[in-house]
Amino acid sequence: MNLKNIFQIYTLFVCLICTVILIVTAALFLNSVTNLIIPQYKHYSSLIQYESNENYMRHVEHSYGINKERLAALKQLSATQLDETRASDKRAYLEEQKGYAIEMMIRTLEWALIALIFFFIHWRLYKRSKG
Repeated sequence: MNLKNIFQIYTLFVCLICTVILIVTAALFLNSVTNLIIPQYKHYSSLIQYESNENYMRHVEHSYGINKERLAALKQLSATQLDETRASDKRAYLEEQKGYAIEMMIRTLEWALIALIFFFIHWRLYKRSKG
């Protein structure tokens, strides 16, 4: 095997790696888009904790077991106040998930851009080495 063939194998291998990275980032980007557009369905199982005051208090007891003051303050609220707090926490949770989705979209776009640059550079190097 001569040096030209080794160089061609190297450039094609880099193109293959870049293609795999592009496929993975496309899947991650699509996942982030669905998190951003329909978080209430994407995180449906997590949102069950906000469906009723009982579910919410059960969740708070497990989440804030160490923070006794927060738990005691919630137990002293009236049903209406607890509904408002629960709704507020649900909105905050959904906004947090949307924020994570935007963050992940930016990261995947960065990776995709770098992979595209490396792909095109190595593809051009491969084409030149053939001729």
